[in-house]
This record gives sequence, C-alpha cells and structure tokens, in this order.
Amino acid sequence: MTGHREIVLTIFAFFASASICAMPVEWNVDALVFDDGGTGSGTFTYDADTNTYSDIDIVTTAGSGFSGASYIDVNIVAGVSADSFVAMIYPLAGLPVLQLSFAAPLTGAGGIVAIDGYAESICGDGCDYPAGDYRYISSGQVSAVPVPAAVWLFASALAGLGWLRRKQTV
Repeated sequence: MTGHREIVLTIFAFFASASICAMPVEWNVDALVFDDGGTGSGTFTYDADTNTYSDIDIVTTAGSGFSGASYIDVNIVAGVSADSFVAMIYPLAGLPVLQLSFAAPLTGAGGIVAIDGYAESICGDGCDYPAGDYRYISSGQVSAVPVPAAVWLFASALAGLGWLRRKQTV
C-alpha cells in the first residue's frame, strides 16, 4: 500500500506544481506621486508568461494641473511590455490616459520595482497624442509578494495525504 501512496502523491504534486509556475501576480501601486501634487494607488495583475495585464484598479487624485481619474477594468494598449503599460478607460479622444514605465521588467517572482515614469494626460484624437498637458510621475513603485510555489506544493501534499488517510479508514 505504501507504493500506491507514493505514486498518487507524485502524480498529485506534478499536476499541482505545473499549474503553479504559470500563476499571474497581483502588483500594488504604492506612493505614486505626480509633479502637480496629485497621487495614485491601486493594483493590477501581471502574467509574466503571457505578458498581459488584467484586473487593473488604479485611482489617481487631483493635483494643480489635472483632476485625476479611475482606471478600473481598462484597456491596455497593444505593444506593451513588462517594462511599461498604458492604461485607458477607452481609446477615445477626451478620456484620461495613465502611462506607467517601470525601472525593471516585472516578473512572476514579485518584489519591488520603481516606477520611473511616465505621465497622466487626456487622450487626443485616436490617442496618438495627448490633448492638453501631461502631469509627469515624480516617484512611485510597484510591489508584489507572490505565494511561493513551495507553499502550494506543501498544501497539495497535505490534502493528498488527508485524502489517502480517509480512504484507508473507510
């Protein structure tokens, strides 16, 4: 019976770990400050395997030159990379655009990465250029602490052992 248990645990661990390595990470936008005194904060999810952003929920506050905006469930402009993204409510003239550029590529490993630019503005015609002034990012960072794969693997192994134990007692 011991050999059967080891085989089941090995198969269970293999499938559990295979799904873990492709896990997107939620990043927090911290201490975002614009040159006009406005601020920003929020979260977004980045999947390093597919280079996609999702679940964006970032809010900027008013400053001396811009009224601020909410970027919730927004569109991401094609061609972005792990180093930057542009979030828009819709790619239409007259709507806010938030452009973030990171000092280093985002990964699935998490950590802390500085925001080294860019700005918030109003989308011009077709969003090819801003309509009005930019307000530039002075400082900020994004941070993420992914759940380590070892934790998921350990929890999966415990669940498998519990299942086997229950099966043996029945």
